[in-house]
Amino acid sequence: MIKKPWERRLKDLAHLLSSCASTYFEPELFRMNLNQFLQTSRTVTFIIQKNKREIGGYDEWYPVNVVDKWKDDPLMIWAKNSRNTIEKQGDLEMYSDAKATLFFSYIEEQDLEIITKNELLGISVKRLVRLAQKKLPSSIEDAAVIRSERRWVANTLKNFELLHALTLIYARMYECCKSLGELVGSSIDTDTPNPTLFNSIREETQHVNYLKLKNFTRGKISYNSVSYDANNIPEIIKKRAKSIGSNSAINSTDSLVDFYATMVELTFMEDGYHVPILMFFDNEYKVIDLLTTSFDDQADKFIFWRSAAERAKILNAYGFIWVSELWVRNSTKAIHEMPIVDEKVQIVGIDSVNYKKSIFWNILRKDDQSKPTLSKPEVVDLDEGQSFYMRPILKAIGGDISKLNG
Repeated sequence: MIKKPWERRLKDLAHLLSSCASTYFEPELFRMNLNQFLQTSRTVTFIIQKNKREIGGYDEWYPVNVVDKWKDDPLMIWAKNSRNTIEKQGDLEMYSDAKATLFFSYIEEQDLEIITKNELLGISVKRLVRLAQKKLPSSIEDAAVIRSERRWVANTLKNFELLHALTLIYARMYECCKSLGELVGSSIDTDTPNPTLFNSIREETQHVNYLKLKNFTRGKISYNSVSYDANNIPEIIKKRAKSIGSNSAINSTDSLVDFYATMVELTFMEDGYHVPILMFFDNEYKVIDLLTTSFDDQADKFIFWRSAAERAKILNAYGFIWVSELWVRNSTKAIHEMPIVDEKVQIVGIDSVNYKKSIFWNILRKDDQSKPTLSKPEVVDLDEGQSFYMRPILKAIGGDISKLNG
């Protein structure tokens, strides 16, 4: 397949983003790669404009997918202004930073910064833990996590770590080229890096570490990507998908949830279980990313949902669907002491305009040896207590989080 000229330039941009990551703590090289990335990013749309006579439907497509989408986007405005600064005035002003943050909920505003940059660089783990413990009631210490990182920040973009900002800018350019490819009937080449690839690279580059206060275990976020290959899909999965019919009629979050609810029910009834799945979808209700995970404890849940929110930003997701089994507990005690009183399977769908739909099934067991089955599905309203764990993603996609502060 012959790459379109704008797609070749997008691939150049991906290479420069990789170079920014690989030289992150080499100030002079990072400065050079940063400058080149910002200058190159602007040429993607210049090339599209230059080739507009060859693009059928350009006059309708460009205002909607570039002008309107980016005119109020603070990162794309910053990228444009920064390119002008680099070309006409000189380098951007940057500073390096290091911080350790303590979090113990899904709400970012409750996070506590533990220590300053200079102290963090030489502090021992034991002292870091002691400082964190002084800030927390002992009752919530089991679920608390310390996140430490080193990062570059631009004076003109103080609320973003720079590599994260560049990843989001690349994601916007990728989305633009992907949409244009669909317009001209030439899908984006599979060897052009997907923006989600850089999410894992960014965590590694910044030396992001997580330390659980519960048992002092340390960890990092990592992703394993699986390429779509129809030949590797088990026949039983193909059979299930075929049995629920075509997804061509999906035109809303409501119909998307209903479609996957049928698949969830069929999967559980045949397998006797369902793994947790998080799906992101775009504004045409197409699934654009899928994650599965497992949780050892409450701290893992905090880490997962916050990291998933960053992924939603990079993908510019319109909404998400969450499928999982869950335990219903008696709420009169601390969470780790609550007795399990029921088991359910759930599918929840939420989009950026705050449409919500949730379907639950009770898990039915005759005895410990029998294969579990499901009750009839029940559509239920999400109240504040049920859905607050989704708050980070809802915030990331631009939804209303005012009712999700539980």
